[in-house]
Amino acid sequence: MATNWATWIIYGTVYAILSIFCIQEGVNICNRFNEGGSEAGMLRFAGVRQGWMLGRLQDLSDIQWRSFRSGMPILAAFFASFCLFNVSMKQLTKCEQRMHVLSVVGVLFLFAVHGPRTVFLLALVSCYFMISSVVAGKKLCPLWIWTFACVSLVLARLHNGFSLGLFGLNGLDNTLESAQWHITYNLVVLRLISFGMDMHWNKLNLTSRAGKKQYQLDAPRLLPKHRYHAGLFFLYVAYPPLYLTGPIISYDDFAEQFLAIERKGNLSFRFVALYGVRLAFAFFLLEIMTHFFYFNAIAKSGAWKPLYANFSPKEIGLAGFWTLFFMWMKFLCIWRFARFWALVDGIDTVENMRHCLVNNYDIESFWKSWHASYNRWLVRYMYVPLGGRTWRVVNVWPIFTFVALWHDLEVRLLGWAWIICLFVLPEVLVKHWAQHPANSKLKHRWWFSVARGILSSMYISVLMSANLAGFVLGVDGLSHFLRSLFTKDGIPFLLGSYATFYVASQFAYYSRNYRISRPDASSKAVLSRSVS
Repeated sequence: MATNWATWIIYGTVYAILSIFCIQEGVNICNRFNEGGSEAGMLRFAGVRQGWMLGRLQDLSDIQWRSFRSGMPILAAFFASFCLFNVSMKQLTKCEQRMHVLSVVGVLFLFAVHGPRTVFLLALVSCYFMISSVVAGKKLCPLWIWTFACVSLVLARLHNGFSLGLFGLNGLDNTLESAQWHITYNLVVLRLISFGMDMHWNKLNLTSRAGKKQYQLDAPRLLPKHRYHAGLFFLYVAYPPLYLTGPIISYDDFAEQFLAIERKGNLSFRFVALYGVRLAFAFFLLEIMTHFFYFNAIAKSGAWKPLYANFSPKEIGLAGFWTLFFMWMKFLCIWRFARFWALVDGIDTVENMRHCLVNNYDIESFWKSWHASYNRWLVRYMYVPLGGRTWRVVNVWPIFTFVALWHDLEVRLLGWAWIICLFVLPEVLVKHWAQHPANSKLKHRWWFSVARGILSSMYISVLMSANLAGFVLGVDGLSHFLRSLFTKDGIPFLLGSYATFYVASQFAYYSRNYRISRPDASSKAVLSRSVS
């Protein structure tokens, strides 16, 4: 794409002005709560506390972030000790001995995190290992594996991890736990399915579920069949740096790296150290954000219902945007913290949050970049077995339904998933038309870029609406927001937002094309890891 620098200078100026406007207006809205009064008192019940920066309040309303933030020093100390212990074990023992010792350490880590009710988790994991070992390589193996994993996940959620009162041990249920095991069991389920399916395909001598090059994921060749055993399996399930949050890694990929069958080439000291510096900077930015923006407390507490009655459509829109941006920053910090300690230990995983929240213009790129490791898992174990690209329009429905229920058993998440599915079809059709060789010359027409920007703006609106409905405001809150947009005061904001999305999408296209066209081989290698 030829670059018209005058156009990009204009876009850049507009984009800079709009960014400053969003930041300034967001701070002005939140200053109402920082200055005290009834509004501040309402948010204090939602988790806003006195912060450490410039005498301002700090938004700690998100339970996940508050728990992770408070426990981060302990986790960092444990992970550092674990990595040092692993390094010393490498020098003193053989790989098999180290694997068994670390498996025991992993199980002890589970008890430290979850308390006595870890026995239920270990029971399910042990039963799954025995079942998968028996059925692997047989025709009905996928049915057995998926049924056990999904049924156990639903039962664990419905019964809140079960109770030790079943065995007359009610007193142990009151033991303090830093995390309930059924909350993190959804990640365990992904590891169980990965182990079972990888072992099944191994016994069938399949390196991947499809022969096409684009589906050759993770491990490039078969593991030795004796590597699917209990010691490595329990280490994979309970591997401390990745257990609580991910990123997700397949069993074959984990086993290859742990057994040093294939050593990743980019795990130099410089790479890991720079990654740690970037992580520290991201944490600092999030601390600044939670001291100046309290929108997550407004949304999560339900306080938006009485407060938004006095908010203009502009303020409602900014509140929704900054709440989503907080979510993006939160997950970026949590996932990169876990990945950093895995890198220190010599295990490389797919990087989640590959693009900034505002650098997405369609459903496909958003999903691939947000939870990239989960997307990779879904491609390997669901998308390809269900038919891949041939049945893309159909298989997104069971995939995103699974994704919604995997997150939690809530109707609002199903609404989020089905909104995404509804808009996948027109996106697929438009992309198919644009990529057809007969239409290749159209990309050089002046109106092609304009039309692409208009469609991308529409999809950015859809993505924001779907995520607001699923993770922030709920369906009722989103309905109130959308109604407010089509009022006398809301239409100017709606048009301004659409213009903002248009400019942002053009920048996103330009940055992607620039990265792909760079001659730097390392940048292309990084991009290739995001292809699923």
